[in-house]
Amino acid sequence: MAVELEKKLDCKDLYSYLTNLGTSSLDSLYDSSYACLAVFRELPELAKQYVMRMLLLEGSISTSLIASWVTSSGQSDHQKALVKLQNLHILINGSTDEVTVNPVFRSSIKLYHICGSSAVEPLPPDKHSKDVTFLTKYADSRWECLLHYLVDSSTQEVSSGMQELMQNSRLVSHKSSDGRSVTNISSLGFQFLLLSRRIQVWFIVQEHLKNSQNLEDCVECLKLLFQLSFLKSGKEYSTELLTPTQQGFLQDLRELGLVYQRKRASGRYSPTHLGINVLEGSKKPDEEGAILPSVFKDGYIIVETNFRLCAYTNSQLDIQIIGLFCQLQYKFPNMVIGTITRESVHNAFKSGIKAEQIFSFLESHAHPNVLHNFPVIPATVRDQVTLWQHERDRLSFTEGVLYNQFITQNDFELVRQYAEDLGVLLWSSGTTRSMVVSKGGHEEVRRFWKRNKQN
Repeated sequence: MAVELEKKLDCKDLYSYLTNLGTSSLDSLYDSSYACLAVFRELPELAKQYVMRMLLLEGSISTSLIASWVTSSGQSDHQKALVKLQNLHILINGSTDEVTVNPVFRSSIKLYHICGSSAVEPLPPDKHSKDVTFLTKYADSRWECLLHYLVDSSTQEVSSGMQELMQNSRLVSHKSSDGRSVTNISSLGFQFLLLSRRIQVWFIVQEHLKNSQNLEDCVECLKLLFQLSFLKSGKEYSTELLTPTQQGFLQDLRELGLVYQRKRASGRYSPTHLGINVLEGSKKPDEEGAILPSVFKDGYIIVETNFRLCAYTNSQLDIQIIGLFCQLQYKFPNMVIGTITRESVHNAFKSGIKAEQIFSFLESHAHPNVLHNFPVIPATVRDQVTLWQHERDRLSFTEGVLYNQFITQNDFELVRQYAEDLGVLLWSSGTTRSMVVSKGGHEEVRRFWKRNKQN
């Protein structure tokens, strides 16, 4: 499930993302020791061994010699490690059967391993310094603002730039209603809610990087992200060492809750747990383990056979998400009660949300007391919601042009036959002398009718 969602959302893991940058961009990225360390720690264990063995070698080394470092049973892992190092431009191909460690990568990572020092030191605390508890609450509240906008576009706490990003990412869709534009969560947006928070953060960060004016700016932003992953929450760091591009990107990260900055002009910032763990979301599902449950910490939903839904939560965000496909009826201090109805699920279907996505959401957020049930969602509810979706899928909509008010039956039959021969006839009724042709065939049918009227 998680792999399918990430593919639909085009959410790449760190390895795939970096290999798409190109060799020159990777060389620029490897100027940062933090970037080199971050890439190094994501390498397979065998690839790490190769880098450490060759770290102090200035010249090239034959691949056959590297192959001799492993037994015959490990040749498959050897080939995978070698390909990964070459794709990341850590190993550079020389002459036939020879490779060398990228000098930029070697210099940066050797400096860190030998000197064992960090280029960024925390600032002494001042009267405005915040502790880890505050930073955690701040990060969670900022991220929930983004999710609130996703399920309710009337939320005004998201900047216009962030709204545009979510539209470009296809997490929300625009529809016209009563002469005005309405923004609703899309099918992909609902899938986005099913991902873990770390994957969500990584996806949005990737979308931000796509908006970079050029690859150089993208690399500068990546350097800041890699640096954040090595900093400590509860500590403050100076913005003076950041480039102008990174300082601008810092404001985007501030809105997302990845860093805290008391005000834009402040010369210090604090990374939050979202910023420090941002690269954790770039891991593949099999590396991270189970992706679900999503942003919610514990299961809280019980679905009964009579279509009633009980959600033990007081979070407004949780309630809004449930309201996307459920008719809410009662709200108590620690729970809400609603009913899954034909009308409520059809409203969800109109936004592109599928029945299977609703089932996945309910299962991944099921209350612990019903996890032992099989199935977790009552069969009656699952079957009925599926039938309601099939009911909607029976109808298909095709744009066309209506022809009517023919004076004689012969005129009607002449035009109908011509449209049918062209393959553009969508519907016809001899009783009312009416027909509908496709929009693409309208001009040809219209010209034919004008010629025959003149005759």
